[in-house]
Amino acid sequence: MKYKAIFDIDGNNWSARFNNLLCYNSVIIKIAPDFVEANFKGLIPGVHYLPAMLDNITQVAEFVMDRTMMPDAQVVANANAWCKEI
Repeated sequence: MKYKAIFDIDGNNWSARFNNLLCYNSVIIKIAPDFVEANFKGLIPGVHYLPAMLDNITQVAEFVMDRTMMPDAQVVANANAWCKEI
């Protein structure tokens, strides 16, 4: 794991790298997209990645960095399992 968490924020279009990010060994924090993306099929927020909005991004980042909670291991494992299925 090079990075504990990686943020994925859409620009004017969908994030082409989102699927690839899920295959990394890091927690992906996805800023809520404006549109539902086709590549979200089978992905569950909070299970495969951590959802966030611009108004709670600090709290989500603090949650990931909190060593007492350790939420990242299971989320990363779920995301990696999803990657092997596609």
